[in-house]
Amino acid sequence: MWPILSGTARFRRTYSLWFAVGFILYSILWTAAWFVFRNTWGEVLGSSLGLIGLAWVLRRYANPDHSILAVVAILFLFHSLGYYAGDFFHSALQGRGSLPLALPFAPATVGLLAKLAWGICYGLGLGWGLQAVLHPARQN
Repeated sequence: MWPILSGTARFRRTYSLWFAVGFILYSILWTAAWFVFRNTWGEVLGSSLGLIGLAWVLRRYANPDHSILAVVAILFLFHSLGYYAGDFFHSALQGRGSLPLALPFAPATVGLLAKLAWGICYGLGLGWGLQAVLHPARQN
């Protein structure tokens, strides 16, 4: 994330630490909601609560003209796109879902590729959301 941050190396390290705290908070809230509901409702509620926690922690680095609700909405949009695109590719690569693919690899390799595809999509989605929230802060 260093390329989307401006400032000194100390600021970037501090931001990275606070991002880690925010992401741990996100993870705890998402996991709690998932274990309570264990369905799509738990995923959506967990994502919402988790992203509120992450946005609350990152708020000091975001554009101050954006309300916390706007920051959460931006993060939620991009996060959800990455999350569900990852789910789509995860299923497809394993021969399931609406567009199943038959890969000529061992099942363990297919499973690994499916997990990797999910992680790439999720990371890109969350990363684009963070960039959308943090980029205006670079211009100040």
